[in-house]
Amino acid sequence: MISIRPERTQDAGAVRCVNEQTFETAAEADLVDLLRARGKLVVSLVACTDDQVVGHTAFSQVTIASSPHLQGFGAAPVTVMPDMQRRRTTMQRCKRGHLKGDTVEQKK
Repeated sequence: MISIRPERTQDAGAVRCVNEQTFETAAEADLVDLLRARGKLVVSLVACTDDQVVGHTAFSQVTIASSPHLQGFGAAPVTVMPDMQRRRTTMQRCKRGHLKGDTVEQKK
């Protein structure tokens, strides 16, 4: 069974592994590490099976350069291990992340 929960500190290595295995380069894994290190991940969710991280969705605040008064949340990257794809975990993480993002926005 697949469960979805907030990322924990000890998940960082597994999240990096998922991102590296999902994409052709380490660029997305590097991006997540950078956002995490700078405290810019607003919501970070993992999908797990038997306590093993098999998917990750990162939400960070974004601002449009030409319209700095407009702010929102971007979901990127959205990953799942290749052998776990097409099991609806991505949609579940996105929905949960949007709900958490709405809560974060309301607290401002």
